[in-house]
Amino acid sequence: SCIRLLEHLRSWSMLEVYMLGILVSIVKLSGMLDVHPGLGLWALAMQSVLLILISHNGTFSLCDSYEERRS
Repeated sequence: SCIRLLEHLRSWSMLEVYMLGILVSIVKLSGMLDVHPGLGLWALAMQSVLLILISHNGTFSLCDSYEERRS
């Protein structure tokens, strides 16, 4: 499932570095032009929040609780 794939790829994730780069770019560019966060930035922020929740609770415990609810 997607959650198991996410668990496998989590060690390669550099989402924090990407978000820091976006933040620095917004701060630097805001003096020169108008910066409007689009849908992609909000989706990336939500993905960051979900990854924090998954890392706190554990991916496999989420999978197990989901499978228990389905049956």
